[in-house]
Amino acid sequence: MDVNKTINQIKCLFLIIFSISTYGQLSPKKDFSTWSWIQLEKKTFKHQYVSFQYQARYDNYGFTFNRSNFYLGYGIDYYKKFNTEVVYQYSTSYKKDEHTFFVGTTYKCKLFKKTSLFLRTAIQHTQNYFTGDPIADNPLTEWRNRIRLSYNLNKNYNATLSAEPYLAFDQMHPGHISRIRYVSQLNYRYNKFNNLSLFYLIEPDVITYKRPNTDYVIGITYSIKLPNKWKDFNKFYKRSNADKDKDRDTKDSYN
Repeated sequence: MDVNKTINQIKCLFLIIFSISTYGQLSPKKDFSTWSWIQLEKKTFKHQYVSFQYQARYDNYGFTFNRSNFYLGYGIDYYKKFNTEVVYQYSTSYKKDEHTFFVGTTYKCKLFKKTSLFLRTAIQHTQNYFTGDPIADNPLTEWRNRIRLSYNLNKNYNATLSAEPYLAFDQMHPGHISRIRYVSQLNYRYNKFNNLSLFYLIEPDVITYKRPNTDYVIGITYSIKLPNKWKDFNKFYKRSNADKDKDRDTKDSYN
């Protein structure tokens, strides 16, 4: 009788241990990160520009280096309300490298005097290397569709809210909504050459085939638009009212 009781107790103990370990594997992983970003943009031809961007990402509340991202892009504005960007992104970390190829088109619609709506659809393809080995290269294609509201608080400040689901296609699984990126952002436009943005990002996994994850990110972005004429460098740090700039909000950011 005591033997059966002991066996039942051992079974219960193993069941409890298994349940705890399973919960630990399946419960959502949460991480708080910080992203810092600098962007340089230079106009090339009429309504066209090239851009270079560098981004550093840190995990564990900003104490652990995650990776560095380098971006090289080309963009064009057309029909007053449309913008298309082509971007190459190189990411490097202690564990691996990644190459991302991105093309996206943004449509801007003026809703009210101070409110604009941005709709963007984009395709991006990411892979680690170019060996031809699907395991090493780990290719992933994602279709991103973002909706963003922008509100001009005054002549130099505006705030935005956006949501962007990612439809993922990889070699093992059919198309599925892998994650959704939510971003709130406050922009300060010092003049037509300098812009500073603070943003808060939440990105939960939706359908995943591994342990689910939710990212929480606080970030800062400093954007510089290089003058087209040498004499304009004298105005580079001169404060001005951004509402006087004709090109304000004609395009949206890559991320």
